[in-house]
Amino acid sequence: MYTGQHLLFLPSPAQRAAAASATSITLHPTHTPHIRIAASTSALPDAGTDANVFVDVHGTSGSLLGVHLRGTGDVFSPGREDVFFVPGSVGRVTGLRVWHDGSGGRVLRGSVWCVNLSVCD
Repeated sequence: MYTGQHLLFLPSPAQRAAAASATSITLHPTHTPHIRIAASTSALPDAGTDANVFVDVHGTSGSLLGVHLRGTGDVFSPGREDVFFVPGSVGRVTGLRVWHDGSGGRVLRGSVWCVNLSVCD
């Protein structure tokens, strides 16, 4: 039966280290609230960025400020969707601010980044 509940399964640091050589891993749901942030970079040539990317998420019960969106691999590349799980809760999301510091080698015309963001609490 569908309950509408969403669970997040995160490996422990020891499980992450062992996962490289494991054929299976057992995960347990985290009970810490998380916000899901998905960044979909346009597929246009040079639409991505190598800069450090940050968000502020505002909601009915608080805000998370200056959250650094870090990933592994080639994040924020053209045509890619990167998903981040940020610990915390803000209630119903009422606003979002995203910015980057302009660093990195892949910056088109002085820091343009073509992105769509979605946030779920």
